[in-house]
Parts: sequence; structure tokens; C-alpha cells
Amino acid sequence: MTLRERVEERRRLGSAEAGAFRGSRAYRNFFEGYEEVAVPRGNGRGVRIERIYRGSYYVQEGSDHVWLRRKVLCLLLYLASFLCFAAAAWPSYAGNTAAYTVLAQAVAALLYLWLFTVVCSYIVSGRRMTVSKYKRAVLPMTNAAAAVSFVLLLTAAMQVVYCVINRGGAYAWTGAAAYLAAAGFAALLYRQEKNCRYRTE
Repeated sequence: MTLRERVEERRRLGSAEAGAFRGSRAYRNFFEGYEEVAVPRGNGRGVRIERIYRGSYYVQEGSDHVWLRRKVLCLLLYLASFLCFAAAAWPSYAGNTAAYTVLAQAVAALLYLWLFTVVCSYIVSGRRMTVSKYKRAVLPMTNAAAAVSFVLLLTAAMQVVYCVINRGGAYAWTGAAAYLAAAGFAALLYRQEKNCRYRTE
């Protein structure tokens, strides 16, 4: 009897143990959509747990070419936004010495780290994603990109306020412009993923 046949047999018999997950919430979320079944070991000593995925698959609409192009664009937009942020946060800009700007930069850096993990998960994900992969690689993308863009806009506004109060020259205003550019690229990343559509199979 194959593994799938064993699972079906346990379902038919109405076993309450079939498919049960006893791990932590993180464990259950990671294996969401899977069903566990205990399979006797070949040597007759104990059992091993095997998992069969029975949930839906999420597939991005469009051709394979469009799917790959979106992955590349996602990476480019992230890199462009981060590089603009790194250039804007350079200590030589006078506005970066203000405590409120430094605090905003720290928050933005943490959000970039979050967005980086989401982008990496998105790039390495396959064409068909399980529920868990979809929730890790797709759902957080818009939230992370929007959060980065919002914080960068606030940081740019702080730079503008600093320049107005201290009558900063053209060089000082360059930092604010770089923050705005970083926010713009993050916003484009948000817009790209927001416009994507997924179907289930």
C-alpha cells in the first residue's frame, strides 16, 4: 500500500489522528496545507512522520516570461531603493546629524531588513507556491514595501525641515532628494506586487 493510499484509508476510517499537527504555532504555519501520516520504519522499530501536501497552490497569473520579469524587477527596485537610502544616510549630509533623523534612519534600516527577507523569499519561490510559501513571499511584500516608503517619506520631510530651519545649501537638499528617490522606488515595488493577481489550483 502506498503512502497516499494509507492516508486515504485513515481518512475513510475516520481516524482522529490523521493529519494532526502537534507542534508549535510556527511549526503548524510552516506546514500549513500538509497532512502528516505515521509510516512504519522498514526495520519494524517505530514509525516516521511523512507529510503530503493537500492544500491549494498559488500561481501568479501571466506567462512564465512575465513571472520571471517581475522577479528581476522586484530585485532591481529593492536594490535601487536601498542604494538611494544608503547614499542619503551618508554622515556628510548635515541633516543626518539631527536625533530625529537618526531615529528615522534606524527604523528604515530595520524595515529594509524585513523587506530583504521577503524579497529573497519571493525571488527563490517557484511558479506554484504552497500556502506557507505564498504567505511568506507574497502577502508581506506590499506591507513591507509600503512601510519602507512611508518611513522614508517622513525622513525626507525631516531633512527638508532641517534645511529650511538651517538654510541648507544645494548639497544639503541632495540628501532629502535621495530619501525621496528611495521612497519612490519602494512605492513602485509596492505597486508592482499590488497589481499582481494569483489564482489557486
